[in-house]
Amino acid sequence: MTNVLIVDAERVIRSTLKERLEYEGYVVDTAQSRSEATGKLERSAFDVMLCDISLPEKDALDLLSVAHDSCPDLPVIMLSKLKGLDVAIDCIRRGAYDYIEKPIDLNKLLNSIRDSLQVKSQNRATKQSSGPEVNTGNKPAVAAGDDAQFQRAVRQRVQPSQSDAMVGTSKGMVHVKSLIDKVALSDARVLVLGANGTGKELVAHALHDQSRRAGGQEARSSRSIVRLFLPN
Repeated sequence: MTNVLIVDAERVIRSTLKERLEYEGYVVDTAQSRSEATGKLERSAFDVMLCDISLPEKDALDLLSVAHDSCPDLPVIMLSKLKGLDVAIDCIRRGAYDYIEKPIDLNKLLNSIRDSLQVKSQNRATKQSSGPEVNTGNKPAVAAGDDAQFQRAVRQRVQPSQSDAMVGTSKGMVHVKSLIDKVALSDARVLVLGANGTGKELVAHALHDQSRRAGGQEARSSRSIVRLFLPN
């Protein structure tokens, strides 16, 4: 059985996640504070921990360090209401396996748990085959690289591109996605034309998310807005 520890100050979050994970076949324990979680980590063995970043007492990142000191290969998935990439980058740099924003996408969370357990199993297999001197550690969901690559990888994982919302495999849709991939690398201004409801904003979001300006302020202008200021 797979044992999961949920650490969150909000009772509703704890009970909701516990119910869903137990439905999926996990054995679940919960804690509402850092001190309670620390005690449970000392007394019991867990396969993965879900931890809200906003805990009473001390910063949850302190609990992340405590968890890794007691169990270096324990995957920790951080949960947070905080928006923005800086917090996510800091969490993953400090050893979190993944970072998921609230409100929680349960499918994304379940996938992250499964992925973390698979990585943990692979790490153990590598350690056993290579000898005890090999320390595989707790590899995050985002691969390491130079700073720019790392930040881009975190951004793509935490805040997936709006192009993911552009569903369809028609020849026209494939062509549009291909154009986005090419144009996003340019510093040129882009004018997106189309009738109402055709997805101009999705294209604009996707261009921004894949550009070098991703993470900064996004500037868009709608034709409908311009018409408010121009005579017919």
